[in-house]
Amino acid sequence: TMVSSKQAAVIVNKRPEAGVKNAKGPSPEPKPVDYVVNISGVQRKVSYESLFVQGHDLWLKRDFPKAFKIFDLLSTATDRGPRAAILKAHCSVMEKKFCECSSILWQALPKENYAMAAAQLHDIFVLWKFTFYNEVRRELEEFVIQFSDLPTPALMLGDFFSRAGHYEKAMKYLRLACERDRKDGAIARIAQIEHKLLSNKERGILP
Repeated sequence: TMVSSKQAAVIVNKRPEAGVKNAKGPSPEPKPVDYVVNISGVQRKVSYESLFVQGHDLWLKRDFPKAFKIFDLLSTATDRGPRAAILKAHCSVMEKKFCECSSILWQALPKENYAMAAAQLHDIFVLWKFTFYNEVRRELEEFVIQFSDLPTPALMLGDFFSRAGHYEKAMKYLRLACERDRKDGAIARIAQIEHKLLSNKERGILP
């Protein structure tokens, strides 16, 4: 069941407790976070990981306004690093909100911890928006190598190659995304499922 745009607009009883703000990467064991959302008229408790999967699904479908609302909410869990904020920033740039994207990235990737990562990622996202895909591929690959503690860009690169039909490359970066996340993390969960689907597709096994 998917959370609608209206439902995803923070129908929440309480926000997660704040962790260490602007820490580089997540804490080893982040606090469990649950959100109460209205799904098909019924209030249900949804974990951070489950809600992240729903936001990513909306992002893949290019429903950026709805995905933004979910990632905006998830970004309040500050002990999980910039996972959700990076996708939130990408949603902004795809809606031509370039200044908003930059602000989100600088807050999520402060210079003292991540050097110029925010500026680099902003430029990559702008190229993505204007469909300079060769440049996106080259620069995002370099970014993923440079910032080896960030699982979200690796997941995005895997999805980028998957959409382009380059399944071997996609699986390479999905494995990397999985390795960079916790075993039970949202990104690891997404990457494992996508990797399995692509592996089956490569072997001619229908889902």
